[in-house]
Order: sequence, then C-alpha cells, then structure tokens
Amino acid sequence: MSEYHKSDAAVPEVTLPGPIAPGTDGEAVDLYSNFFKLDVSGETMVYKYELDVTASRYEDMDDVTKKHVMLTREPAQGGLRLVYREICSRIVKHCITSENGLPNWNTCMFYDQHRLLYVIGRRIDSEGMITARYPLPDERLYAPFKFARLEFRYAGQMTLSNSTISELTGPLARTKDDQSANCYVEVAVSKSCFENLENGQEGQARKFLCFSRNRIFLRNPVEAQDSNLSEQKQILLGSKKSVELIAGEGNQPQLALNIDAEKGCFLKAGPILDTARRICNVQSPTVGWSMEAVEKLNRVLKGVLVGTSYAGMHQNFRIDRIVPETARNARFETKEGKTWTVEEYFKQHRNVAIEWPLAPLAEVKRGPGRSHFPLEFLAAYEGHIVPTAKQTPEIMKTFVRSAAMVPDYRQGAIMNLIKEQNIGLDLSQSAHLKVNTVEPIGFKARKIPAPLAVYQPGSANISQGTWRKPQGAGFLVPKTLQKWAFFAVSDRPISNFDAQRFTQGFADECKKRQMNLPPCAYMDVLGSEKLEWAFMNLRQNGFDFALFAMEDQLKLQDRLKYLERTFEVASQNMKWSTAQAIMTGRKAATLENIVQKFNVKLGGQNYAVRRGKGFTSELHKGEALVLGIGPVELMKDLDEACFQKLGGQSSAKPVVLSYSGNFGEVNGSFIGDFVIEKFANPQDAKVMGGNLVAKALTALQAVPGRMDTLKRVVIYRSGTIDTDLQRIAAVEVPMILGKIREALPGKSILFTYIMAHKDHHVRFFNQKIVSGDTPAKKNIPPGTVVDRFVISPHGREFYLNAHTALQGTAKAPKYTVLYDDANLSMDYLQGMTYDLCHMHQIVNLPTALPSPLRIAAEYGDRGRRLFNEFMKGHDAASAVDFHALEYCNSSTFKARRINA
Repeated sequence: MSEYHKSDAAVPEVTLPGPIAPGTDGEAVDLYSNFFKLDVSGETMVYKYELDVTASRYEDMDDVTKKHVMLTREPAQGGLRLVYREICSRIVKHCITSENGLPNWNTCMFYDQHRLLYVIGRRIDSEGMITARYPLPDERLYAPFKFARLEFRYAGQMTLSNSTISELTGPLARTKDDQSANCYVEVAVSKSCFENLENGQEGQARKFLCFSRNRIFLRNPVEAQDSNLSEQKQILLGSKKSVELIAGEGNQPQLALNIDAEKGCFLKAGPILDTARRICNVQSPTVGWSMEAVEKLNRVLKGVLVGTSYAGMHQNFRIDRIVPETARNARFETKEGKTWTVEEYFKQHRNVAIEWPLAPLAEVKRGPGRSHFPLEFLAAYEGHIVPTAKQTPEIMKTFVRSAAMVPDYRQGAIMNLIKEQNIGLDLSQSAHLKVNTVEPIGFKARKIPAPLAVYQPGSANISQGTWRKPQGAGFLVPKTLQKWAFFAVSDRPISNFDAQRFTQGFADECKKRQMNLPPCAYMDVLGSEKLEWAFMNLRQNGFDFALFAMEDQLKLQDRLKYLERTFEVASQNMKWSTAQAIMTGRKAATLENIVQKFNVKLGGQNYAVRRGKGFTSELHKGEALVLGIGPVELMKDLDEACFQKLGGQSSAKPVVLSYSGNFGEVNGSFIGDFVIEKFANPQDAKVMGGNLVAKALTALQAVPGRMDTLKRVVIYRSGTIDTDLQRIAAVEVPMILGKIREALPGKSILFTYIMAHKDHHVRFFNQKIVSGDTPAKKNIPPGTVVDRFVISPHGREFYLNAHTALQGTAKAPKYTVLYDDANLSMDYLQGMTYDLCHMHQIVNLPTALPSPLRIAAEYGDRGRRLFNEFMKGHDAASAVDFHALEYCNSSTFKARRINA
C-alpha cells in the first residue's frame, strides 16, 4: 500500500449526496446483471489476522546473514508469485493442522493464500501476536525450503449480520471496516477454489492461475482463439469478482456477489530461448541476431520473471532488458581481476557448454552491478500476464478481437466459471453465507430518447446510436484557411498515386460541407528524415495546414505532432493504405471523418446537439460551463536518462493532467489542454492540482461575454478506485469549487460535480437475446440507464450506456455525484450526460463517456507523447522547460481543439 493511501485516515469526513428518486423518462427494458444475491443468515463474529510467512533452507531463521524468503512480500507479479502463494498456503495449512501445530486453532477459518486470515467464532490469542517456527516436511511441495516462520498479528473484529450490513459496507467512501467485510466475504466464497490450489499438480488445482483473491484464470487456453496471436502469447479465460452492497428490492440494502468473465493475454511458459527463436524466426545457432530482433525481444521479455536451472544452480529474477552482446563477445572482470567472456566463464566455472553463443543476453541488475545470462539457461514461469503497454498496435488489435465476448457467450462463461470454482459452495453452516448462483439478479431499467443533431440547415434524428448528416446540409460553423499542403511520406519509391486527384477529392468533400477550401498550394514526396524540414518551410511560407499520407510501416505520429506543436502548423496524418483506399472510393466514410476532424482543428463546429429546453438550451446560451478532467498520465515509460535531465532519480516526477471545456469561440463546442506538473509522489496527482482549473478559467475568461452569462458549472472527472472517493470529495472538490468561486466573485453559481467510472466489472444484459443477431443487437441499446436495484443504497449514482457496442459486451460507465447544490433530478442528470456523449464532433456516433471527458483524455495522451518527444531532443545539461509544450502557450492553437 502506498503512502498516499496510508494518509487517507487524515482526510476529513465529507457527507456525500444521498440517493434521490429514480428517473422516469424513456421506456422500460428488462435486464439481467452479473450480480448474484448473497444472503446472510444469523450473526457471525469474524476475527481478522494479518500474517507473514518466511521460508528458508536454514533452521536458524533469526540469522539475518542467511538467505530467507518472506513469501507474503515477494514479487507482486508474474508466475513466481503463483509459486510462492501455493507454497505459502501449504505452509500455513501445515502449521495449523499438524500434530505439533498452534494450539486452539481447531476452528473455522478462511485464508486468502497470502496475508489475510479470518477466524470465525472466537479470537484465538490474547497478546495480539503469535510467532511459530516449523521444520517443513521434506517433500517436493515445499522445495527448495526446509524451514518456515509464521507471524500472526491480530487486526480487529467485525460482526456480520443483516442488521450490520449497511454499517459495514454502506458508506460510498470505502472505510477500513468496509474493506475488511468485503474482503472476508470474497475470501469465504472463494474457499473451494483456494483449497483446490493447495493440491499441487493433482485434481482441480491445475485448472487455476490465481493472481489475487478476486481474479482467477483457468490454465487451459481458450479454444483456438490464441492461434492468431504472435510472439508466444496465448489467451486464458478468467473471472473477476467482488462483493458489493446494492440497493436491492424495495431499497433494502443487499449484499451481492459481482462476477465477470474476462480474457487475459499471457506469455507462454517455457524456455526463454525457444520463445525468442519463435519470435525472431531464428533457426540456427550459427546465425547472428539483428538489432531489430533485440528490440522485439525487449518489448516481449523485458520485465518477465524467470528461473534458471544449470549446473545445479537455481535462481529467480526479473529480466531488466535484452542486450545485443552475446556470450561469445560480452566480457566481464571477476573480483580476482581476470577477464572472461560469458561463454568462457560458463565453460570453465560451471562446466556448461553454451549451445547458442551468438544469441543476445538477458541483463539483470545485481546491486550496483549487472549480470548477463544466456537465454538458453532461462525459463519463463507460468502465469505471466502481458501488459497492454508492451504490445504492438497490431497485436493489441488482434487480442481485442480474440478477447471480445458477446453478451450470450459472456453470460455462459460466467455461469461456467461459477461451476468450475465452486463459488459459495456450502457456506451456510461455516460462514452463515449463501450465494444464489442459479440465476443473476434481474430488474427493470429504462431506455431514454436521444437528442437531435443540428446542422446548417436541417437536423438529423439519432436512432440506434448513429445518424446521417441531412442531404445537402453543411457544417454548423464551417471554417476555412488560406494555404495548405499535401505530403506523401515514404522511404521507398512511390508509384501509382495521383496526388492532384487526391487533394482535389479532399477539397470537394470539404465543399460539400460548406468549407470553401482553396486549391492545394504545395505537394511533395518526402523521406521520413525530412519531416522537420517540411514543417520549417511550411511555417516560413505562411501555411495554415498540412495533410500527410505516411507509409504504413513508418511509426512517426508522435514525431509529427511534436513538430506540429513546435512550428504551430496544424496537420492531419493518415496511413498510405488509407489514402489509396480513399482514392478508389473504398473508404468514403474515412474521408468524411478526416474532413470532420479538419473543420474542428480549424476551430469550427460540425453540428450541435439539442433537446428542447433544459441543459442543451443552457449550454448554447452560454449559461452552463461543462468542464471535463481527464485521467492522470503517469510517466511510466520515461527512461533513466530522462529522469536525470529532470534533476535525478530523487527529484519530483512529472505527470500530465488534462482538461477540456466549452470555452471555445462557439458555445457548445469543446476545446482542451494539458498541464505538466511535478509531484514528489506521483500518486498525489490523483487529486488534481489547482493549476489545472486556473488555466481552464483563464481560457473561459478569454471568450467575450461568457463570464457574464454563466449560471451553472458542471464538472465531470475521470473515475478512480473507490478508496480515493473520500479524498477526492474532501480535498479536490472544495479546492476546485473554491477556485471557480474566486474567479466569479459576487455571482450565484450552481455546481454539480460528477465522477465517471468505467474501470469496474458490472455488466448488463438484455433478458431476451437472439443467438443469431449481431453483437450490436445482442447488447443493451444506447440510452440504457440503470438507477435502481443494483446501485449504491447510500450514494447518488447511475449507470448509462450511451454507445453502440460493435464487438464484445457493452460496459456502461458508472456516474457518482460527489457534489450538487443545484439539486438536479435524476432525469436531468441522465439526459445531460447522454447529450454530452453526442458532442464528440468527429464521428456521427455517441461516445461511451461524455465528450468533455473523452476530449480531456485525448489531450492528456497527447501531452504525454509530446513530453516524451521533447525529452529526446534535450541533453542532460539542457534547461528543461516542458511547460512550453502546453497549448495555452500557443497563440495559434490555444483556442482550437487541435488534437481532434
């Protein structure tokens, strides 16, 4: 747990808005959830213990000079964690059940296979701490450990009954007791699965990979769907589950078990050399490996936990990187002062011949030094999940398609996982808990109507989450420019492409939307090394805009946008294959989207959204300010050299905060920006800094007359984990509202503050699904709102599915109201949020989240990428002024949505 979360106890208590009456707009729809009713019978006293388990080869476990392994603290990720958890579980079970075990432990208990143990009925110690040491049976199940030490610390008690449910799990902000109750129930309903994990390679145990008490994967790959994944990856099916307090029928608080199925992308276990050879297609040990192969291996293998096995040596470590040096040419000096190659050292000191001496080496940090290991001596543990950041866009696209589960498939997977894991099996006697796993909770929701999309002239009805521009209508506020250019970017000769025809087609598409675009002033073919030269000349010659068609394999988008920002010439990039498809008429919709982006980047507005009176009317009159606060972009991918440029490893780390709002020239259109700030603890950035809102208000004040007409401020902020809610409500909300009131002295402004949370695993399904339908028809339709039964009984929240899910199962974001002195009705909150999801401008589709949040997130991502490109161009001695990257410091871009 980070220091940030440890300080939560000091946060003042805040009263969050309570429930209000559900909405009534729209038509009723029958839904199922992925919640299962959890009944509590009787009254159960639960005592909580935290424990540490240390294992060693040595009997004298107090001797700190010897190597002991604290299994409950050792690595938090990857397959080695699975190994340690299973050994830890066996040690605890041996300690409690053996003849010389701890006294008076013959009672019912639930263990999470890690650091939490719950004892039912009575407390088993009087001092608060129990320490025990045991020799371990000389069996394979404990290898290589021979002795163990266990420390049990008493950590409090709770009473679980129907009368105490709302007290333990009621507050919207999760208290320590609340977490304890939820953890206990999650562990209890998982007991059967955990017990199976203790059985080594026998029986049911080999089915499961357990990463935490609420995330369990089946070991068997999912059918043959991983066959399209390259780089030795595979897809495994698993479950996420959590215990939630829901409003229940008749607003009687009800515990429910939430279970969702998910697919994860894993690196296949086995010898690292075999994996590397398949990834790089190397067949012979006499062939050298290219730098491209080394880069590819770093993307796949960097950070992977591996074990070694050679000449009787057993070690576990994480690969820090793959280096191009080989066992034959990499040299190091021993303590005795003798220099060896890696190949010579293993031959002389370990009596091991290296069969692939030309393969790259794995580098591992060892204190101040570094060690290098041949890949053929390493093996990846089972259960290493592949982070999204380490996958190429192509692999990620393939994985998303393979991992998608349409609603009826997901429902079936959830029920099968419940059966496989024996969730909630026979708990009525031991824990007074019973899970109804026969059928998920069903209820009535509503589908609210969509707004109108208004053009010039005419309007379009929005049906099933999409609409078409009226025939002959143009953009609501079309923009134009003076001078533009087109570049084809390729490092190879280009043929069969008529640039004149392409630019004329682009101009004709613009004119259809009443954008009077002048003829293209300059066309050229560039090599990738000439991008900066092109922008420099565009700037010097007064160009407003440049359109680029870039060879598909060139990955220069970040570089392009950094040059755009540096020289302040707007640009639009597309793949070469996309440009060719547009030429042949195969991608008319893509050209339409490019033109829509083009107009927005110039400061125009493609359409407006209207719904009679109410929120949209206030928005277009300039009476409402809607501010979106994007997610925090932590600079995880900065290398050590970048940190040194910023003042060294101990300096504050930069993070990117982002925002957007309707402070453009046109009421109802959203622009945004990012803010780069430094935090000693980057986790503190989760509660936004004041600079973000100050800059947003400065942008609003620059729009003539907007401060005079303002009556309402609505803030949507990107969601975070529930344990941060109290801190956000106590610190962030009053800070931001104080800044706004300070900027608007004497004005009576109404405030509404909403957190949009998509990082949950609550799903909704139509009660009637036709198996032959498309995924879009199987999913809940756009406009579906849920504001009863499965929401919090104590908070003001709702779920809204605004978009059409074209693959997989839709996930409706959850909206939690943190502050509302306007006392908005549920119908108003839902209609306002749904309308904002239609204002993205560049596609004729609603987005899953309100446009201010989506646009803010896009600015945050742009800020992170610009920062990384900026750091590449500065040496360690440079004075780093990264605030110059922010768009508010650009006279050309600050009033435009340049990242459309």
